[in-house]
Amino acid sequence: TMLANMVEHHYLDKYSEYLPDDWIQTLATCPTISVESSANGTIIVPKYLTLAPSQPQAVPEPINLETLPKTLDLYITHATSTCEVWCRLIGENYSDKLDDLLLQMARFYDTKEGARESALDIQEGQYYAVRTVSGDWARVCIYEVKHETNIVNAWLIDHGDNDYFPFSSLYRLQPQFCLLPRQALMIALEDLDSYGDDLYATDVVTTSEYLIGKSLIGEITQIDVKNDFIKMKLFDTTDNNVDICVNEVLLDSIVYAKADPQLIQEGQAMEVYISSISKKGEVYIQIPGVTCNRIGEVLNSLSDEEVKKHKLTSYRQVMTNKIYLAKYSKDEGWYRAVVTATPSMQQNKIAVRFIDFGNAETVSITDIAEVENLPNIISKLPAQAVKVAMHNLPVDTLTNTEIAKLHTMLLDDEKTVLIKTINLQEEPPVVEIFYKNDDDSALVSVNSAIVVQRLITIPNEKKNNIENGIQGAFNGGLPRPDLDGEYLAVLITLAANPGNFIFQPLKYEMELTSMMKKMQLFYQASALPEISNKESLRKGQLFAAPYSDEMWYRVVVTEVMLDGSKVAVRLCDYGDIICVPVSNLRDLDPDFQTLPFMAIKGKLAGIVPLHTDWSVDDCVRFKNLVVDQIFEPNT
Repeated sequence: TMLANMVEHHYLDKYSEYLPDDWIQTLATCPTISVESSANGTIIVPKYLTLAPSQPQAVPEPINLETLPKTLDLYITHATSTCEVWCRLIGENYSDKLDDLLLQMARFYDTKEGARESALDIQEGQYYAVRTVSGDWARVCIYEVKHETNIVNAWLIDHGDNDYFPFSSLYRLQPQFCLLPRQALMIALEDLDSYGDDLYATDVVTTSEYLIGKSLIGEITQIDVKNDFIKMKLFDTTDNNVDICVNEVLLDSIVYAKADPQLIQEGQAMEVYISSISKKGEVYIQIPGVTCNRIGEVLNSLSDEEVKKHKLTSYRQVMTNKIYLAKYSKDEGWYRAVVTATPSMQQNKIAVRFIDFGNAETVSITDIAEVENLPNIISKLPAQAVKVAMHNLPVDTLTNTEIAKLHTMLLDDEKTVLIKTINLQEEPPVVEIFYKNDDDSALVSVNSAIVVQRLITIPNEKKNNIENGIQGAFNGGLPRPDLDGEYLAVLITLAANPGNFIFQPLKYEMELTSMMKKMQLFYQASALPEISNKESLRKGQLFAAPYSDEMWYRVVVTEVMLDGSKVAVRLCDYGDIICVPVSNLRDLDPDFQTLPFMAIKGKLAGIVPLHTDWSVDDCVRFKNLVVDQIFEPNT
């Protein structure tokens, strides 16, 4: 409470100017202030107004979902994700009534009577009228009150989004303005609800020219009245010739952004499907995700009649490396494919490769169709099959038995495998593949399983030598370690089963460590020339070569590739088999040829398999127990 003349005095003292002559009359219009006369002059008194407990505030109800027709006219007002799209219904019971309501609110709150309804005790969860920055009126529900800044975060109940407003813009919402239900209706988009947490999908939804600010037709596909949940398909019908399904447009935009299949960075692992393995042993993978799913959905939606319209009729129409649809003989389904060879007039079949799976087949001309007049996604998306090379297993070295084993272990439409990226710079990229047995949670390295199997199946004529240690072509002529008649402390570096593993004798540990350090200094510090006489490479030759860890090792050639560009080599001191370009080989300096080879083949004495051979489970269990472990004799 304060005398008017004191207000004038304080104002002059603080702002160095006088209040206007009619300031008391202006102040009298404020609903929170009372201007009273007394013997001592005019007194300014604050009003303390509260709602009576017996008179609770009227609240706008939500739209009754049970009364909604299956098809609706609506206007999209706001969106935050594929699962949170806000709209207003169009029609005489919805948008027309909202327009009338907002007009009535403006007529009321723009008068002196309405001005007296300024909100005093602002509470979260309560409903108010608000004057927006543009001067329009809106209904809001308070989400958060910030007393330190006199600002509220409020939900616009007829629009769907949130905004900030100063306390001074809020007014008590009169009961007559609460009769119309809240007009903002939240919907989820059919076929897109699984992308609710996808950041790129959110960006597509919030920026698409087909959604926010558009008048559309909504078709309800799912409704849950209890949880206020609605899922819809939206259609743009402004084109007289065709109705555009907005959901499909948005989905395709999301798919295009994620279309190029990408392997994870080197050293990391990811789940993939093995989509095909060629007769040569070439492995193709498919990365699970939105793109493959969308391609499948579009292809499955095509009718036989629709595809039939676009079938080729002449071999002259065929173009190589162009995307077509081709019928796969095993399931009679249509899939994306490219023609891999120009057919001649005498041929009755055309060679194709299914670009989303990697497998090849020959088909007749009647089983190929053009895609230009089919959904754009069929012709525009890149191939989803990614060819990979298996680490330590060059295709040219795979036997028919090994390829058959790959088929058995890996080809399963319903199961993913784990791949670890070894080298992305190679073409194709190099990976290690892991899978799980049906009855075992342990991961099995397919690469290692085949490599160690090769250790087992060494030709008979070499077995006698191998029993006494790794000899001949295996060690490149390096001296044999002195092990006879000794108990040994050993480190197991590789293991196939109890009858076949590789160990290092730890009596040479210091010498091996010293030699390895010197090799790194020698080969990393010097720009040594590539080997000469590359054309005369043969098994058993000794070289130095870098491994994937960028360290140099003593290696011996075990196989020369057909084109002569690569060789399979064995690490003389560790037992690993790797494939390296011939250009990476360097002559092994004589100083590094004096230490005996350290990778020695061993077996457990007196241990034999229960049946003819060790099972896969036996091999995995043994490997997990011994690899990288040190074993020392009791003294």
